[in-house]
Amino acid sequence: MLAGGESRRMGRNKALVTVGGVPMARRAADVMSAAGAEAVVLVGGSRSVGPDLDLEVVDDLWPGEGPLAGLASAVHWAAEAGANAVLVSACDQPNLTAEVFDLLHARLLAAGAGRGGAGAGGVAVPDGLTVAGAVTVAADGRRNPFPAAWLTAGAAGLRALVSAGHRRADAAFELGVETVAVAGEVVADVDRPEDLPDEG
Repeated sequence: MLAGGESRRMGRNKALVTVGGVPMARRAADVMSAAGAEAVVLVGGSRSVGPDLDLEVVDDLWPGEGPLAGLASAVHWAAEAGANAVLVSACDQPNLTAEVFDLLHARLLAAGAGRGGAGAGGVAVPDGLTVAGAVTVAADGRRNPFPAAWLTAGAAGLRALVSAGHRRADAAFELGVETVAVAGEVVADVDRPEDLPDEG
């Protein structure tokens, strides 16, 4: 789960902002665990929040370089841990469900493997892969980079995108992604206090 942003618009660390009495990062972690994630870690941000969230914090390999760097760091961490695939979310998505992650993971695995090639931006797709990830798509047709499921075999391609100067997470789509249609509110993120759900 990514937590490397500065939370300027929120005015405080978004990972610790509560929804329904639970910090948003903890909510997302619980959903990912319910979807079968064997381990959930926080990528980036201050290590001091780890104990408050009962989560291990791992370093962003490119701190301050944007969400693509956070995604690449998460996939690299999972590859180093020996996983074949990894679920990724932002820490500020309080409405995520295990079902969304289940769909993303299933779509990623169903995509199978084909011959590698080059993405739209000329970035090499790892040999044997035509699809490296699965992302959500809203009713307006826009693909959302988070939440997502990624094959760890795509780690080198993600690192190459970061090295090429890309910062936006949607640059990762060049590696080939499948999509899962979801309701927009399920994957909505919270940037400002007024974006928080009304708890009545």
